[in-house]
Amino acid sequence: MKVLRPEERTELVENIASHLCGAQEFIQQRAVRNFSHVDPEYGRRIQELLSKIKQQKIQVCYLHCVSKIRPTLSFLKLVNIY
Repeated sequence: MKVLRPEERTELVENIASHLCGAQEFIQQRAVRNFSHVDPEYGRRIQELLSKIKQQKIQVCYLHCVSKIRPTLSFLKLVNIY
């Protein structure tokens, strides 16, 4: 992760968290643990974002069902969820 520019790091964390948010809890925990072994900051940032997304999970699931698309973080920012 240290070879990436700060904005690339953020994009990577957002991308991973947005794809993990629909996974079962044990998968999320395993992924965060594995990413944390690579880089503790990386794992921490993914976990923080997953927690934030989980707080809004009902809204995200509703948007997903209504729109028939997987909401991207750009979309979530647009509708003020992220």
